[in-house]
Amino acid sequence: MQLQELLYILKVRWRMALTIFLVSLLSSIVVLSLFPKKYRASATVVVLNYKGNDPVSGSMSPGQLVPAYLSTYIATQVDILKSRAVATIVAERLALADRAAWKESFNKANDGKGDIQDWLADQLLSMVKVKPGKESNVVQITAQSSDPVLAANIANGFVEAYQQVNIGLELNPTKAATLYLDAQVKELRERFEKAQNEVTAYRNQSGIVDPDQSIDVETTRLNDLARELVRAQAALSEAIPRKNGASGRDAGNSPDLINNTLIQNLRFEIGKAMAKLGALSGRYTTDHPLYRQQLLELEHLQAELKAQISVASKALGTNAKILGERESELHHTLEMQRERVRELNQKRDHLFLLTKEMENAQQAYQTVSQRLAQTRILGQANQTDISLLAPAYVPLRPAVPNVPLSLLLTVLVGLMLACGITILMEVYDRRIRFVRDVTELLGIPVLAEVGEPRLLHTSYKVALPRPQLISLSRS
Repeated sequence: MQLQELLYILKVRWRMALTIFLVSLLSSIVVLSLFPKKYRASATVVVLNYKGNDPVSGSMSPGQLVPAYLSTYIATQVDILKSRAVATIVAERLALADRAAWKESFNKANDGKGDIQDWLADQLLSMVKVKPGKESNVVQITAQSSDPVLAANIANGFVEAYQQVNIGLELNPTKAATLYLDAQVKELRERFEKAQNEVTAYRNQSGIVDPDQSIDVETTRLNDLARELVRAQAALSEAIPRKNGASGRDAGNSPDLINNTLIQNLRFEIGKAMAKLGALSGRYTTDHPLYRQQLLELEHLQAELKAQISVASKALGTNAKILGERESELHHTLEMQRERVRELNQKRDHLFLLTKEMENAQQAYQTVSQRLAQTRILGQANQTDISLLAPAYVPLRPAVPNVPLSLLLTVLVGLMLACGITILMEVYDRRIRFVRDVTELLGIPVLAEVGEPRLLHTSYKVALPRPQLISLSRS
């Protein structure tokens, strides 16, 4: 069916189409007038904090750093908004349990059984819709009621109750964390005081004031003793051969005896005396007084030389003995000093461990004390990260039914019904209105058209058995 044919059918059956359209429109108007009015009020909040810091450690968990955590957090906030805890607070603040209409509805619904606050919370939840923003922190709370003032109060009441519940959700863990941290601070303080007392007692017991300085002094002394021992050992190593050389058969060839001035003088005097004695032996006999006197003098000088060699040898032996004793004493002192340094190192290491434990206890005590102070401040801060972006106002027009939209839909539906029923009537009640209806319904070929209807002007080619004729159209 072409558009011109449809328009012509509507033109012919206009009374029926108009009647159907008017009936649809009047029915819609009657339904809209009888439909109960519902008002909607919306409030908007912004969820500022989506990090979720731990109230004990103050840190964020790794999962909270993922961008997808934002959507999860917003979904959680939406569930909190739609919780019975929030709805119960709203019912209590609006004092709905004291209103006669709500009491009557509760008695009809539950025969007066149960808790009216729970029932009111369920009713409020059915009247409220929460819609989160797409990829944002904005959440919209919409309340619907037959009373516009009540709708606005419910929406704003949900915002205030949500903020209160959110504060409670933040403060309750903080308060619990405060109690826990307070106990930990007491325990850590006792541990720190105990470690400090142990360090003080060990310092007094060991006599160590500055372990680094003490070990440096003792180490320096140990090094000095080691150098003195080396020098003493070197001197002893030199003294022993000199002693052996001065006390043996070749004592006369000992460098110490050779370099001795007194021995050198005695040997010189002995040489002169022997020369003089040799001169006297050529002139006098051995019994001559001068010869005997010179011989006695030579013997005296030889005895003196022997005595001086013995004294020098004893002196070298005494020196070697003294150096040996000194070397033994230094060796013993060095071992004692080494043991002293080893003992000081052990005491220093033990003191270092005690001091380290004390510092760790002090650091843990200071860290927990600082965190306790922060947690107490958070526990006393009656603030929330939920900010009211736009409060709900009393609506002036009902949201349900939407009269303009409903009338527009009624007009469209009425037109569609009018057209549809008119076409159906035309299908079930066929009449010859067009040229092709003659051919299709009667099976008669059209040879020509007479007249020029404005809406029905159409050119047709009709197939006849023989000859073939073409339908004419006046131009």
